Amino acid sequence: STAPKSASWVAGVCRVHYRLAQYTTTLFRSMHAHLQSPEWLQTTALQKQKETEIHDLELELEELEAPAQSRRGGANSGNLQTATTHMREAQKRRITRLIDQRQRHLNVLVDEAKQMEQDREEYLRTALVSCRKCIFSGSKYDLKIIFQLIALWFEFAAKFPVVNQEMAETASEVQSYKFIPLIYQLVARIGNPQGSNSGFQAPLHTLVSRITMDHPYHALYQVFALRNNSRVGKEAGLAVDRDE
Repeated sequence: STAPKSASWVAGVCRVHYRLAQYTTTLFRSMHAHLQSPEWLQTTALQKQKETEIHDLELELEELEAPAQSRRGGANSGNLQTATTHMREAQKRRITRLIDQRQRHLNVLVDEAKQMEQDREEYLRTALVSCRKCIFSGSKYDLKIIFQLIALWFEFAAKFPVVNQEMAETASEVQSYKFIPLIYQLVARIGNPQGSNSGFQAPLHTLVSRITMDHPYHALYQVFALRNNSRVGKEAGLAVDRDE
């Protein structure tokens, strides 16, 4: 059997997860800001420019590789065709070199962008997982870590699928009482679980349902208030329709 862990060991684990969550959240936000910056937009524009240049050069190369129209004539005509063929071959070699140069540069830009996007998503995933583990392992950082987790969820759920994926696990496993301080913000965002925003609504419904089942006195007031507000809004709409 596994020996029980000491309080200092548990506190240390909680602190490690908290610091990792803080660190990776900072890295994620920094990289996300960089990928939205004017400097990065210039890099993206340069990438599109290289793609256009390569496309134009490939079209030019296709024209040169098309079979030349045969011509009739004497020796002078034959010499002219030979010279023209040599010129076409030289042009083809030049264009091929230009395509190769631009393609290498484009590959560097594409690989850099792909790597940065992968790193950004990995930082975000690690931040979300570390928040969850910090919540599980102790209570010293509850208020800070809960607010940080919810901020990431609300801000980036629509932009990164990984957010709702990780929150689905968090919503079903974390101690529900730790989210009571944010019950109003959670309930205010409840919508149709079958709608276009179902990826966000599914873990939200799971979390709010657990909170209301485990702690009804802290959560049902907000749920009933939301229901009543929705009903008032619908009745007001019907009254306006009748007046019209």
